[in-house]
Amino acid sequence: MATVSEGSKTARFGFIKEHREEFGIRYLCKWLNVSPAGFYKWHKREVSAREKKNHHIAQRIRDLYVEHRGNYGSPRIHACLRQEGEVVNRKRVERLMRDMGLVGKAGRLYRRKALPTNSCINVSNIQHELGLLIHQTNNGLETSLI
Repeated sequence: MATVSEGSKTARFGFIKEHREEFGIRYLCKWLNVSPAGFYKWHKREVSAREKKNHHIAQRIRDLYVEHRGNYGSPRIHACLRQEGEVVNRKRVERLMRDMGLVGKAGRLYRRKALPTNSCINVSNIQHELGLLIHQTNNGLETSLI
């Protein structure tokens, strides 16, 4: 099982940000083998253009998902985004939906159900009842007693 100390620096900095009130920044930085200066630099950094774009796409994905009542999965949502003129990769849509926990509903397989009463017509075996054997020959059908 992975721990925070084995994760990326961003994950460690995020952990420090969440728990700094409980333990203190310097203690957590020492425990996670990162410098306090690195944490403060990360904390003051502006959101990257990619993160802004991801946030925008994620919001649009959530809107489409709700609009279609959760029926659309990543392929259909990707197609909708492309129709709207959004330049986005299918895998990016999949990743963002997975991170948000959005899953499209799977279609149900239709299976024909039996009728309440037995509607099959029971036909008796005439050959067996009459004791006849009917077989085809070159001259036509021939019957013989069994």
